[in-house]
Amino acid sequence: MARSERVPLTHEVFDAALEGEMSAIKTWLERGGDEDQGLEQVLHFDAFSYEPGTTLLMAAASMGRLDVVRFLVVDHNVDVNLRAGWTAFIFAVEGTHADCIEFILDYGANTSGLVNETEVIVHSLQNILRSPRVVRMLLAAGLNLTTPRFCLFIYKKNSRRIRCELSRLHGRERSRRCT
Repeated sequence: MARSERVPLTHEVFDAALEGEMSAIKTWLERGGDEDQGLEQVLHFDAFSYEPGTTLLMAAASMGRLDVVRFLVVDHNVDVNLRAGWTAFIFAVEGTHADCIEFILDYGANTSGLVNETEVIVHSLQNILRSPRVVRMLLAAGLNLTTPRFCLFIYKKNSRRIRCELSRLHGRERSRRCT
């Protein structure tokens, strides 16, 4: 089949990326599927919806499917910075999938958008803070986890414990209120 004849990205193939089913993804690619192709319409699940443009890489990152992420990036040169509202990096952070975050960062993920997109922080903040490994990776990647938007959410919705943990992770001394 000529590469110009585009094989549609079906919900079944998208589901395969979510479930880590490599054989369905490989078959789709062998038949002429475009590894950079995104969904053409919204795909709804019980707890989450994927917007048009969401790629297999983003789907795999959202579920922590490192084998699929690695296959698409290493074997098929998928750009980790493709954006469909969110990038694969943001999907991985949203799910606090540390191995995927680390891999995507190693392959040059652009970290912009994570702190500036309020809804991402609102959805994932509590999960992110439960994973010191993820917080350390984000700090090492240069993300400023003390921006006004980030802090506003922390101070309004969370306890002193979280503020103290952030201070500790930023290398600041604990105050008397943190003990």
